[in-house]
Amino acid sequence: MNIFNNYTHDLLVELNNKNVEYIVVGGYAVNFHGYRRITKKSKN
Repeated sequence: MNIFNNYTHDLLVELNNKNVEYIVVGGYAVNFHGYRRITKKSKN
């Protein structure tokens, strides 16, 4: 499953291809480690 949008996914693939060291932080990191923090759209 791809938790990243196309831009972020392509960026991470390119960083990996170039052997760049990086960290993923924030909501992406939380989701990547298996904790789903998805906000529900409220009905007004």
